Amino acid sequence: MDDKKYESFIRCNELWEARRNALFIEVDRLDKKATELQKELLDMDSAVESCKKSDEVFEKSYIPKLSSSIETGSTVTKFCEYKINGRNNTGW
Repeated sequence: MDDKKYESFIRCNELWEARRNALFIEVDRLDKKATELQKELLDMDSAVESCKKSDEVFEKSYIPKLSSSIETGSTVTKFCEYKINGRNNTGW
C-alpha cells in the first residue's frame, strides 16, 4: 500500500470511528431520555391512581350528602315560591 492510500485509509478509519462514537453518544443520550420519560410516566400513573382513589372517597362521602342537600334545597325553594305566590294572590 503506498503512502497516499494508507493516509486515505487512516482518514476514513478516523472518520468512521468518530461517526461511530457520535452514534454511541447519541444512543446513550436517547436511552437516558427514555429512562427519564418512563419515570415521568410512572409518576403520572401514580398521580392518576391517587386522584381516582380521592374521587372514590369524595363520591362515597359527599355525594349522598350533596344529593340530600340539593333535594332539601329544592323543597325549601318550592315552599318559598308557594308562599310568595300565595301572598301575591292575596294582595300582599
